[in-house]
Amino acid sequence: MGKRVSLAYLIPLTLTAFFAYMCTYILSMSKICELVETPFIREETYSATLYNTALLMSMIVVGSIMLYIFIKLKKLKILEAIVKVLVILSIYSVVTVYGISLCIIVGLEFLDIVSFNIAAIAASLLMAYLILFAKKRKLVALSTIFFGSSIGAIFGSTLPSWTILAASAVVALWDIYAVFRGPLRTLVDEIKSIESTGRKSKEPGFLRGIAFSYGGVLMGLGDVVFYSMIMALSLISPTFSALRFIVVSSSIVIGAFITLKLLEKYRRALPGLPIPVFLSIIVYLVLTQLNL
Repeated sequence: MGKRVSLAYLIPLTLTAFFAYMCTYILSMSKICELVETPFIREETYSATLYNTALLMSMIVVGSIMLYIFIKLKKLKILEAIVKVLVILSIYSVVTVYGISLCIIVGLEFLDIVSFNIAAIAASLLMAYLILFAKKRKLVALSTIFFGSSIGAIFGSTLPSWTILAASAVVALWDIYAVFRGPLRTLVDEIKSIESTGRKSKEPGFLRGIAFSYGGVLMGLGDVVFYSMIMALSLISPTFSALRFIVVSSSIVIGAFITLKLLEKYRRALPGLPIPVFLSIIVYLVLTQLNL
């Protein structure tokens, strides 16, 4: 990273907070998350927290290992195809959830299923194009941030609060290992290799949908998901509170800015989750203890 970090680098985080608020508000108004089936346990117990965290962590580890294997084997085209298929399927699922939510809110819950599916497919194709195929990098970044925020809002509105806090902390620790010693280090090395050979002036195609670049800084979709998941939790739990959301979201933005300043200083890949996640967890717990 050759540029100095300015407040402009916080635009993606600010947009994440905005989208997370809007998406969580829609989900809260429609109460759709009470109807969504997930593999997670919704009970607020120690065993449920352990199970949910382990399940979420296993999915992340498996995904990271698959990424590592395909990159090591230089099967980047296959990896790119798999990523695109998974992203498109995820987009359709997300669009369906929010589409139903909006129908409930405006009183169209009995909308003809064929009409709804046509609209959902059209919206999904548009979002998939913006994320996976659009040429303008700022438009890609904006679309990816919106996509990640919408996913995080669903998790934040569906999972129990202690699962969100525990899973975020564990994944933040995994992020440290993955970037410095684990699978993501291979990803970093591959990007450096591409940049050093001058084969491309932008990030590799297989990153489309799982990461985006802003101002020369590469930000993962997973970072956006976990930031917005904590933001969503702060908005609706234990009660709906815009003030708590603002304070917790600000702590995430501050934590991300600290990470960027460290990136500027050390000029090497750094995990994006640890500082924002742990800072926001502390702030959230303090605010809930103060009944704010």
